[in-house]
Amino acid sequence: MINRLFVNGVYVIIIFQLLGCKDKEREVMTYEIEDVIEHLTSIEKKRLFLEKVYEDDQNVRSSETLQDIITNHGNNSPEHIAYTKKQNKQDHINLEKIERYLNKFGHPDKASFSENAVLVPWIVIHHSTTYEVRECNFKYLYKAYKKGDLSVNRLSFFLDRMYRIKFGERLDMGSSYKEVDKITLIINTLNIEE
Repeated sequence: MINRLFVNGVYVIIIFQLLGCKDKEREVMTYEIEDVIEHLTSIEKKRLFLEKVYEDDQNVRSSETLQDIITNHGNNSPEHIAYTKKQNKQDHINLEKIERYLNKFGHPDKASFSENAVLVPWIVIHHSTTYEVRECNFKYLYKAYKKGDLSVNRLSFFLDRMYRIKFGERLDMGSSYKEVDKITLIINTLNIEE
């Protein structure tokens, strides 16, 4: 009995140490990202930063696709789990970078940045699986849409996914509608307009 309590106590200590390491790792990552953001003092540096985030996002998705892994190795196989972990880790890092960038500089505009640089906030936020992250960052995407820096189709796609996450189903607009009408309806339904 005493040996079992001792072993269980050791496991608890190890778990707390591992969790502490994760927190410390996150603090270091956050500090490094903040430092990088602080040094983005020109349009060129900002463009390179955004394009690197875009590249990182695509690289983690472009080698062997998730469907190929599931087909070749099976769902929940070690390969599937490793792929998902790698993708989730990169998505988390990219989200941290983009949120800090948007908070400091706002959404990049078409007049000053490349297509990939302008698109990357939408891509990164869209890859987030939580409704809260999407809701929190919606204001940046909506503002970009209003300024013409984000297409109606991309915003509609983003909002459609938010709707599905929140309500567990797609919005049924009938057979004939304009994407702008869909955007307005979803924004009103979700109550997320600025």
